[in-house]
Amino acid sequence: MKRSATAVGLDVGAVYVKMVVLDGQGRAASTVARRHHGNPVAVVHEELERLDLSGPLAIGLTGANSSLLADLLKATPVDFVQAEIVAVRRRFPHARNILNVGGGSVTLIQLDENGRFLDFNTNSLCAAGTGSFLDQQADRLGIRYDDLDRFGQ
Repeated sequence: MKRSATAVGLDVGAVYVKMVVLDGQGRAASTVARRHHGNPVAVVHEELERLDLSGPLAIGLTGANSSLLADLLKATPVDFVQAEIVAVRRRFPHARNILNVGGGSVTLIQLDENGRFLDFNTNSLCAAGTGSFLDQQADRLGIRYDDLDRFGQ
C-alpha cells in the first residue's frame, strides 16, 4: 500500500544515506539512516522503493554525493549549511553553534544571538577525526548508528 507524504529530506553523505519522510503536517512519518558502502544510488533506490511513497513530493537533497542523484530525482541539491541551520533552529531555537561530524568532514556553523548565519569552518580533505573514523570506532565497540539516535531525544 502506498504511503502518503508531502516531502522527503535526503542526505547522501560520504558514509550514510539519511532520509526523513514528512507527512502533511510536517512531522517525520519515517526515517532512514543506512550505510551505503560506496553505492549510495542503489541504497536510495532500495529505500524509496521500500517506503512506497505516493503523490507529488518535494525533495530536499543535500550531501557529499547529492550530485549523483540530482538528475535522477529531478531535484536541485540544497546548500547543506542553510539546511542545517533551518533544521537545528526548529528543534533548538537558541542554538549558537552547530557541529556536523560527517563521513569526510567536520563543519562548525556559527550563528548570532538571533539565529542568523555568522560563519562556518570545515576541515581539510583529510578524513582523520571525522565521521568515517568515528563510525569505524563505533563499529569496533559494537555501537550501532540507530542506538545513537536515542540520545538526541
